[in-house]
Amino acid sequence: MTLMGDKKTKVLLIENNESLASMVGNVLDKAPGKDYSMDVSEELNQGLKRLDEDSYDVLLLGVSQDKNGMGAVEEVRKKSSIPIVVLGAKNGEAVHAEAVKCGAQDYLDKDKIDSSLLMQSLKYAIDIKRTEDALQEASTKLNQASAKLTNLLHTDPLTECLNVAGLEVALQNEFERARRGGWTLGAVLVDLDDFNRINAQLGHGVGDVVLKEASKRIQEKIRPTDHIARIGSDEFLIILPDTRYAESMLVAEKMRLGVAESPLRLASETIRITASLGVLTLPYEFCSIEEILSLGRLAVRESKMMG
Repeated sequence: MTLMGDKKTKVLLIENNESLASMVGNVLDKAPGKDYSMDVSEELNQGLKRLDEDSYDVLLLGVSQDKNGMGAVEEVRKKSSIPIVVLGAKNGEAVHAEAVKCGAQDYLDKDKIDSSLLMQSLKYAIDIKRTEDALQEASTKLNQASAKLTNLLHTDPLTECLNVAGLEVALQNEFERARRGGWTLGAVLVDLDDFNRINAQLGHGVGDVVLKEASKRIQEKIRPTDHIARIGSDEFLIILPDTRYAESMLVAEKMRLGVAESPLRLASETIRITASLGVLTLPYEFCSIEEILSLGRLAVRESKMMG
């Protein structure tokens, strides 16, 4: 039943004591400076249905005197984040604490409710819930900003591959996983051929387009669990978890063919992209990116010499 008219603050009371419901309605009706409306449900299931069908600012929840009375709070909390003021048959710090632990914002003794105490409790419950929501929203935004900052610090802005810092983190994690799992860690160094000539003759803008297209073609040939990083101006280092040397060679060949698959057609230029690759298997002991690059560049040099 609806005890009041148009609302500014909408209250739902779940309570089967009609005299208590009438008293609460009278208090809200006479509340100075603020308009309230109140709906009453005599049973918990009826009240839960109302919460599904309508929007309320605060819930006054009458609970039984038995030990399992707080189960009603838990049932409400499963369906809604509405601020809850529990109306119980006995008071005390222990009961109050139990109500808050179960998800309520406040607790009142049914036998000791007066207008001042009720209004104070309603305001407190609404305010504390708003504060909790604001803190949660701020925490979410902070976590999102932190994740975005971490991503920026670990990502190459041009190709959106990992940068050196991001690769160091990925490499450390993969070395630890490889040691635990006893598997082999492969690596492929991709060096774009004649990239300095492209930059010199066609400009850095065209060079940037070539880098982005090359990184895209490489990523199409590797697994989601592999890691690709841009190292230096025209080099990409790919880490292949749980990959033996022969398998790394096959992946490298797919990348080489993928990079050179078709000419890159621009408005005024057609550019053929090719790459030289060095393949190696990493030891179980952690080695730095510089050590990996040193070994990889030797293999790339041999690749270039062999055409």
